[in-house]
Amino acid sequence: MDTLNSYNKKDLRAYYKKLRCSLTDEQARKMDQEIMIQFRKIPIQGKGLKAALIYIPISHTREVDTKQCIQYLQEEIKPGLQVAFPKTNFTTLDMDAILPEAATTFTETKHRLTEPDGGQKIAPGAIDVVLLPLLVFDQKGNRVGYGKGFYDRLLAKCRPDVLRIGLSYLPPITQIEDVTEFDIPLDYCATPDRLYDFTNQ
Repeated sequence: MDTLNSYNKKDLRAYYKKLRCSLTDEQARKMDQEIMIQFRKIPIQGKGLKAALIYIPISHTREVDTKQCIQYLQEEIKPGLQVAFPKTNFTTLDMDAILPEAATTFTETKHRLTEPDGGQKIAPGAIDVVLLPLLVFDQKGNRVGYGKGFYDRLLAKCRPDVLRIGLSYLPPITQIEDVTEFDIPLDYCATPDRLYDFTNQ
């Protein structure tokens, strides 16, 4: 792996895609378990959650698995919690939160995202917690995604108190150089080693 000399989003994106894809299946499974230990430390209990938006991991880019997070939230935190999944529009660069129905199927798109084919659209203001995919994050809670801005646009429409949670196999870097006013930071990020709390920054 080449040494990373620049900390702008473009270079970080390319570097961390390669770094994360170098993980083996066994390493990823072990870290998924460790991340769940940290995820459980997030003070969610008693927040009256009703709806969550949770991504479906992209396997070929080695995203952190979210199945255990969904199970924990629905079984231990809020039985009956509504879990919606992202549906993207690459023409408008908008993203909707879709609550699947019993008959809803999931299909892999041409962009290799697994998304619901149908279901109920949830208004951004009704979402209480969002699990965000990321490639890397910094010590201020800023994140680098895949560069389309889907999540930042949706988060801008959510309530100010929506809980923003990242999951990462890798620790944070010191600083992302080119953060803009449109980048919405995380509240928490769970890694295999610790839970990062950005709520007091």
